[in-house]
Amino acid sequence: MGYPVVDMDATTKSCMNKGTVMKQDLQEAAIAIDCMFKKEFCRQVLKRHNKWPMLSFDPQLNPHIVSCILENEWGETTSLKWDPMDFQHVHLKKNFDFKK
Repeated sequence: MGYPVVDMDATTKSCMNKGTVMKQDLQEAAIAIDCMFKKEFCRQVLKRHNKWPMLSFDPQLNPHIVSCILENEWGETTSLKWDPMDFQHVHLKKNFDFKK
């Protein structure tokens, strides 16, 4: 008995082809996850640093969220929940610099 012959190039190519296929339902899930991350990131930065992170936003952003950004407050309450998908109109800029 010996070791099996493994063609690394073919194996790597096969893994890449299988792992990089974007399916429609996965793309929608990725966008939702991105929006939830941005919402939570903004909330935590405001909570810890008393200011919104560096960001820009599209004109389509929920006007209540725009007002909160400009007034440097978090306006979401238990009775007024923000839709995480609103944060698809928020674009985070560089906020932290990690030293090596």
